[in-house]
Order: sequence, then structure tokens, then C-alpha cells
Amino acid sequence: MGDALSKRWGKAVIVENRTGAAGVLGVSEAAKALPDGNTILLTVSDTLINNVLFIKNLPYAPDRDFAFVGQVARSTSVIVANSDIPVTNLREFFVWAAERKGQLSYVTPGVGTRAHIVLESLNKQLSLGMVHSPQRGESLVVTDLISNVSNIGMAAVSSAAPQIRAGKLKALAVIGSSRSAALPDVPSSVEMGLTDPIYSVNTWMGVLVPAKTPQHIAVTLAQDLQLVMADAKIRSSFQERGFEPMATKPAEFEASYRAEFKAMDSKVASLNIDPSK
Repeated sequence: MGDALSKRWGKAVIVENRTGAAGVLGVSEAAKALPDGNTILLTVSDTLINNVLFIKNLPYAPDRDFAFVGQVARSTSVIVANSDIPVTNLREFFVWAAERKGQLSYVTPGVGTRAHIVLESLNKQLSLGMVHSPQRGESLVVTDLISNVSNIGMAAVSSAAPQIRAGKLKALAVIGSSRSAALPDVPSSVEMGLTDPIYSVNTWMGVLVPAKTPQHIAVTLAQDLQLVMADAKIRSSFQERGFEPMATKPAEFEASYRAEFKAMDSKVASLNIDPSK
């Protein structure tokens, strides 16, 4: 995407990866950058939603520090279980788990992640009594499930699909209203009767600029992103990495963000999740 924008603008687009602290370092740096159009932030939804909900004294506020330009990709997640569990979908798992109330555990990439919120919501809603087992990253979620350390979890389709096809994991439901092209035989969460918006939220990637960036610059960037994301090679590059390419307009992005944040905030409050556990 950076190369494509560079060609359109006739100048180099330098990509600087700022990892660490759950994305806080990179987003904070972008928030403090000069609003002259030379700094563009590409980040994932967790840094703008989950971090705000779970990290105290966060050095940035999305509403205050950024202008929304557009979402460019989405990563679909799938609820998966250990392959030995005798169920074929999420509805059957609920019945099986209810018969083992208080005996099961669910694994997530960490406290406050989307997987944590979704699975704890199901846990409370159905009174399953499952114990939360937070890990450090999605790869360890997959490992724990394959090793039968935990019973159920949630991971990106891109990382779980190979293990599902190999029979090492059992796919129970794809998060969202539609099935995944990578797992066409796996029902969606909506098909499984989960109508709460929280069960349709997937991770996305979005582009933002510092809040006081001149509007004409932000508008031009949004238009250029629309053109770049329509390119077949760019779309293929995202798809190869397990992302569904997209290109929303600034107003759509902001409205979607606000609706999702509201839903997540409400759900987190109702679950009374302790950030330390």
C-alpha cells in the first residue's frame, strides 16, 4: 500500500513499524506528530478501542487526537475447540459445556482482547462457569487448544484454518453475519443464533491522521486510498495475509468506529472484567 501511494504522490512513503506496549507506542507517536499531512497512522482496531477500555492513563484519545480517513482491511475470527470435543458447531458446544459446568476453560491472547470479551460474554450469558486462561499472543492460543490445555478459544481464520484443515482444531463458528471463504462449511455466529452486535465484531485495520491535519489533505488521502485499495495486486496482497480488503470513506469509518466502541464499552461494563486478570 505504501509503494502504491508513493507512486501516486511522486515521493517516498517511509514505513516505520512502531511495535510494543499493545500498540500504544506507535499510536502515541502519531498522535503527537505535526498535522501537516506527512504522518499517517495505519493501525488495528484494538489500539483504538480495547486499549481505551482497558489501559489506564492512555497517552492518546482517538476522538481527540485523530481524524478518521478510512478502513482498509478486516480480519475474520473463528471460535475453535480442541479436536477431541464431540461437537460439530457452537450450538452443540453450548449443550456439551452446560453438562460440564465449572469444569472447562477458554483461552485468549490476553486480558481485554476481543476474544476475551466475546468468550466471557458467552460464558456469562449461558452460565457455563468456564475459567479464563489468558495467554501472550494468538499462536499460544492455538497451541493450548491443540494440546488440550484449554477447551475453547478464538483466533484469526488465517492462523487457525491450517490447523482446522489438518484436523487438529475443530471450528465451531465464524465471527460475523456471513461465512468465511476460507472455511465455507463453518456456520457464522449469526447462524448460531448470536444476534448481539458484539458477536459480529472482527479486527480491522484503519488509516488515521493527526486531528488538526488540514481537511483538504485528509480528503485527498481518503480518495487516494479508495483508488489504491481497488487495485487487484494490493487486494491480493492483503488476502494472502488473511485480511479482507475494504475501503470505507471517512464518515463511514468514524460512524462504524463510534458504534463499535459504544457496543464494546457497554459489553465490558456489563461483564465487569478486571484488567488485572
